[in-house]
Amino acid sequence: MFILYIFLFLILSFLVFDFITLYKIRKLGSKDKSMIPDEKYFDLKYKIQYLISIFSVILFIVGFLGYNSLKNIETKISDKMSASILDLESRIAHSDTIITRNEKSLKEFESEQKKIQDKLDRSNTDVSKLSDIVNELKKKTFLNPKIYICHFTFDEKKLGDSNGEKFYFRDISTIDKNELPFKKEPSLFFSATINIEIIEITKEYFKIGMFAYSGNYKIDMLILYKEE
Repeated sequence: MFILYIFLFLILSFLVFDFITLYKIRKLGSKDKSMIPDEKYFDLKYKIQYLISIFSVILFIVGFLGYNSLKNIETKISDKMSASILDLESRIAHSDTIITRNEKSLKEFESEQKKIQDKLDRSNTDVSKLSDIVNELKKKTFLNPKIYICHFTFDEKKLGDSNGEKFYFRDISTIDKNELPFKKEPSLFFSATINIEIIEITKEYFKIGMFAYSGNYKIDMLILYKEE
């Protein structure tokens, strides 16, 4: 736009200069007619003015077209930059979403890991208690009984049932996958920290009740059996 103003200023300057020149010539001619130029002078002057006017118009058109082209280029560059910025912002937002999702997954994983670790710690505690029981029994008895370590799960549906839950020895195996054939009732010991009540023991099954916890609960059991 600044270039157009320059072209307009030049055209107006030429016009003003011509008016001033003609005014001076007329003023001199009114005093001394010998100072008035002949027709060839005016003809040459008008031709020069015509060429200047044409050249000014051409410059004006070229400047106007150049200005429009420049504006179009600026608009295209601005549009491309805006599109690039929007695309970059979209990618950043997508990356933020992925980061948030990964942080959430990491927290969930850490929570599950803690639960698993708690279960392992609880299992290690139970195993440690079984080991203590075995060592204590070895100190107190000279009968050298057979010792079996088993796992079983108490059903939450049996909670609070005065009859308890019955477990058959034939359905339970030791931690090394051995069966439990008994000819008489064995002795049972539990390492679980929950409240377990032994209701009945026979050579075929045992019945227990549990009142302190809800849910299916995995229990470690130590069996002592002395063959006759």
